[in-house]
Amino acid sequence: MSDSSAQVYVKLYGLLRPHHPGPNRSQPLPVTVSTGTTAREVAEALNLPPKLARLVFINDQQAGLDDPLQPGDRLAFYTGTVGG
Repeated sequence: MSDSSAQVYVKLYGLLRPHHPGPNRSQPLPVTVSTGTTAREVAEALNLPPKLARLVFINDQQAGLDDPLQPGDRLAFYTGTVGG
């Protein structure tokens, strides 16, 4: 990670939504991180349950938990779904 700080915007969906500190959980949560921080590190900083934070999107593109973030990125965490 670099020493430069950056702000990213995190949106939580499904069972992850209660982990948003509020007051308006439907709004993206601004989070200040070091440049190059990964989605996994943001999830850990927000205390998201690893078994729930399964799907990651960065700027509306599916990504991985270990993908680095850039200033201004929009990060979304979704729970995996099971159905049939």
